[in-house]
Amino acid sequence: MLSAPACAHWTQTVMAAQPQWTRRHPVVPFYTLGMAAYLDCKPHIGASPATALYLQRILRDASNNLLMAQFGPLYQHLCARVTEIYGRPAQLIPEQAALPGFHIHLPHPTFGGDVASVHRDLQYQQVFPNETLTPEQVITFTLPISLPPGSGLSLWQEEEKSFHPYKVGELVIHSGLLTHQAVLRCAGPVPPRIALQGHGVLRDNAIALYW
Repeated sequence: MLSAPACAHWTQTVMAAQPQWTRRHPVVPFYTLGMAAYLDCKPHIGASPATALYLQRILRDASNNLLMAQFGPLYQHLCARVTEIYGRPAQLIPEQAALPGFHIHLPHPTFGGDVASVHRDLQYQQVFPNETLTPEQVITFTLPISLPPGSGLSLWQEEEKSFHPYKVGELVIHSGLLTHQAVLRCAGPVPPRIALQGHGVLRDNAIALYW
């Protein structure tokens, strides 16, 4: 989807936006740029679900506006590519959900191991609680723009594990409902692991992209 120079440009843009990053771990350098439903739909312990950051429209709009101002052309390219793949218009839905954002892992010894969570992507149930969506309607995508060697994705199908290496600039799409795990390999003197991350809901007339 993206050339090497384009990936370098967007990596520089993400790094320049460091004051807007959200730290996601108290010790290791794991960040996001933008809101993510799997993290921000969770309320504080003991608080009402309605207090979750993701559900605060004013906060979500502020995050979306910052992303759109910096990455508008990248979103246009993403929508065009997904439209081409699926043969139906792909669009962002900032009035309903967070825009696709970035996972950012800076080099750290911990990231050399298999430390990412093993999971399935079920956050569509929180983002679209009033919709009945079938497994065929949901997708997950990753667009790596900076990678250390050996980075990729592990998938489990019928209890058999397989590894799928990522390539810089290559858009990877899967259902999100297969059990999977990010393979970071971001340890030592290597480039940061930065990827545009999001999900999609395939409807009859369009594909809604969000995170």
